[in-house]
Amino acid sequence: MRYVRLDKRPVAARTLCGAAVVLAAAALSACGGGSGSNGSPITRGGDSASSSAPVDATKTTLRVGLNQEPPTWDFIANDGTAIRQVLGLNVVESLLEQTDDGELVPLLASKWEDGDGGRTYTFTIRDATFQDGTPLTSADVVYSLDAQRNSPHPSLAFKQVRDVEAVDPHTVRVTLKRPSQSFLAGMATAAGLIIKKGSAGTLKKGAIGTGPFVFTGYRQGVGLTLRRYDNYWGTKPVLKTVEIRFVTDVSSLFSQFKAGQLDMIEPPPGQAQTDTLKSDPRFKVVNVKAASKTYIALNGKVPAFQDPRVRQAIAMAVDRQALIDTSLNGDGTPICVIAGPGETGFTKDCPYPHDPTGAKALLAEAGVKNLTVELKMVREWGSDTPDLIRSFLQPIGINVKYVQRDWTKYSEEILTPNPDFQMTYLAGPQQVDAWRCPKGWFLETCDPQVDRLLDQADASSSPEEYANLRKQALLLFAKDAWLIPYDVWSLTLATKKELAGVRTTTIPMDELDLRDVHWTKGNG
Repeated sequence: MRYVRLDKRPVAARTLCGAAVVLAAAALSACGGGSGSNGSPITRGGDSASSSAPVDATKTTLRVGLNQEPPTWDFIANDGTAIRQVLGLNVVESLLEQTDDGELVPLLASKWEDGDGGRTYTFTIRDATFQDGTPLTSADVVYSLDAQRNSPHPSLAFKQVRDVEAVDPHTVRVTLKRPSQSFLAGMATAAGLIIKKGSAGTLKKGAIGTGPFVFTGYRQGVGLTLRRYDNYWGTKPVLKTVEIRFVTDVSSLFSQFKAGQLDMIEPPPGQAQTDTLKSDPRFKVVNVKAASKTYIALNGKVPAFQDPRVRQAIAMAVDRQALIDTSLNGDGTPICVIAGPGETGFTKDCPYPHDPTGAKALLAEAGVKNLTVELKMVREWGSDTPDLIRSFLQPIGINVKYVQRDWTKYSEEILTPNPDFQMTYLAGPQQVDAWRCPKGWFLETCDPQVDRLLDQADASSSPEEYANLRKQALLLFAKDAWLIPYDVWSLTLATKKELAGVRTTTIPMDELDLRDVHWTKGNG
C-alpha cells in the first residue's frame, strides 16, 4: 500500500469513500464534500464562533481588504500566493481537498482509486458546471492537468506523470512513470485546480471555474467582486456578494477597517496595529495557520556570491529572533531550513546559527572587504527589515543598499525567468522543491544533489524513509546558503465581531476560504 505524506501524518492512498474520510459522517454527503444539512455552514476548522451563534441570513455581503494585488490572475504561468488567495476554492476548485488534520477528501473528484502498485490513479469526476453553464467533463480535467504540468512552474506533483487520459466523460486516468509520494497530495493544491478546456489563455483577466463564487468586475488597482454562483454543485454559501478591495497602504487598510468601511482585512505580518484590535470589542483577530516561510535569497549570478564563504557569512550574520521580534512583532518560529513544523522533513538543525564573529572571520578568509549588496524588497513590508539586515551585515563588512518596489514591479523584476536582483527578502509557502534544477526558480542556481535526494524521497515506499530523505535534502539546501530561511509565521485576519466561519488554516493552498464565512445574530 502506498502512502502520501500530508501536513501532519501519512494517509493511505486508496479508494476514498467512507472510512478513509475522517469527516465523512459529519461533513460529507456520499463523499460529495462541501456542507451539512439545511444549508448551514459546516466546520472546516473555522473560528469557534461559527458554531456558537445562529446565522444571520439577512446579511449576505462581505467587504474584504487585502494588502497585495496579484500582478496577473494566471495561476498557471505565475506562482504568486496572492492569486491563489482569491481564486483557490472560491472560484476555481481542485480535484481533492486537504482537511485541517491533513486528510485528503473529495472535491471535484467524487472518488479515486490507485492501481498498478501506485502507478495509476483513476478519478471519478462529479456532476458540476462551470460558472458559464458549461458542464464539467473529463476533457476539462485532462486539459487543466496538462496545462499545469507544462507551465513555467510545474508542481512536483507532475514530475512523474507519464500520461493523463479521459477514459469516459466522467473518468480520468493518470499514469505515472513510477510510484510517487507527491502526486496525489498535489491534487489538493493549485496543481489540481480545474479550468474550462481552452481557457488558459484568458486567465490573466480572471478565471471561470466550478466554485461557489463567480469572478467579476475586476478593476486593476481597485478591487473585484465575487458573486455567489447559484448553480453551484454543492451547498451554496450564505454570502451572495464579496467585495475585495486592494489597499496597499497599511495605514489606510487599518483606518478603513476601523471606520467600518471593511468587514475583514489581512494585514501584513508583524503589524503592531493588529494588537490594538484585540482589545476593541467591535473586532476579533483570528490567527490562521499557514505554511509561509520568510527568507533571504541571493542571486546565483552575482560574482561575489560564488564563494560559498560569503553566503555562509551572510547566513551566520542574520539574527533570526531579532528579525522575528522586530519585523514580525514576535509572531514567528525561527527556522534554518525551508520547512516549518508539520512539514515533511522539518528539522531544528541549523547549519549556520547566529555567529557574527565567525561570519566576519569567513569574509576575511575569503578576502572580501567593503562589499556592497543591493537588497530589493516590497515597499509595503516597511523599513524595519532592511534596517535590521543592514545592522546584521555592516559589522561583518557588507554594506546594504536598500531598493524598494511595489508588489507588481517586484514580481516583474524578481519572480521571472530572468530575475533582476542581488539580494531579496521574501515570504511564501513554497517548499524546497520550488528551487529544483535547472535554474532554481529565481535563484539562478541549483544543487543537483538536492534534486537527487528529493527524487529518492518521492520514490520511497514508507513515510519514515520519505521524511528522512527530505530532511537530508533540506539540510543540504540550507548548507548551500543561496536561500537563508529564518521564520515560519501565521497569517492574521481581523474581522468584525459578528463575522464567523473564517477558516483557521490555509494549508496547503494559501487560499482565503470564503465558503463558510457568514454573519451571525448578535456578537457570537
